[in-house]
Amino acid sequence: MPAAMAGGAIAARGLLPGVEPIGVEPAAGNDTAPSIAAGKGVRFPTPRTIADGRQVEMP
Repeated sequence: MPAAMAGGAIAARGLLPGVEPIGVEPAAGNDTAPSIAAGKGVRFPTPRTIADGRQVEMP
């Protein structure tokens, strides 16, 4: 689970023990899954997406 999601997941599970947090990312900014598969950060061109927090070259 990505670090940015961990705090929210801990809080949600504290309030609703049965909740299952699910992480997603926009198709244009899919850099996390390939980086995990490669075992290191994989650099991509900055994606064009309305999810401005995901407009990064590397996770």
